[in-house]
Amino acid sequence: MQGLLRKELYMAAKYCRSYILIAAVFAVASFWSDNMLILIYPVLMAGIVPVSLLSYDEKCRWDTYAGVFPYSRQAIVSAKYITALLLLGGFTLLMGLIQVFRMVQNGQTDIAGAGTLLAVTAAAGMVSPSLVLPAVFKFGAEKGRIVYYAAIIVSCGILGFAGAAEKKPLPPQISWVILLSIVLFACSWLLSVHVYQKREF
Repeated sequence: MQGLLRKELYMAAKYCRSYILIAAVFAVASFWSDNMLILIYPVLMAGIVPVSLLSYDEKCRWDTYAGVFPYSRQAIVSAKYITALLLLGGFTLLMGLIQVFRMVQNGQTDIAGAGTLLAVTAAAGMVSPSLVLPAVFKFGAEKGRIVYYAAIIVSCGILGFAGAAEKKPLPPQISWVILLSIVLFACSWLLSVHVYQKREF
């Protein structure tokens, strides 16, 4: 698994640098803006990267070539989901630090509101790979990518709950959205393993 993760991160750094750079720029821009698009864009980009890596795998025939290595299909699928979590966690942490600096700069102490907003943003970021990756593992990168547009709509819909981020304590509906996003991600992971194990090459 460690070798697979190194491969994913190496490929992300080599082929998806523009995605990561743009996401980082938007994360920094959130210091000056409350626009929800700017807040969610970095985590949406984090969800795109694993799909793009799968596309490169198919072009290089890695999905066939990997059969000669002692990697199970479960491990190959898991590497993509772990990569998504690492990117999502990294951008959420970056945005959290930026929001802390922003509060210090403005003399604010709304830790609960900022934490809620970041939690909702991270939850929205989990929706995209949760919906797209099973389709990509089942049908391939090109056909599965169509599902991505639906995932964007759902992710943006989750942000409709973000208006409650100003409330304290954590609003119950926000808690349910976060929980459902985690459950969706876990179920997606299991479904991807199942469909990829049955896929013929």
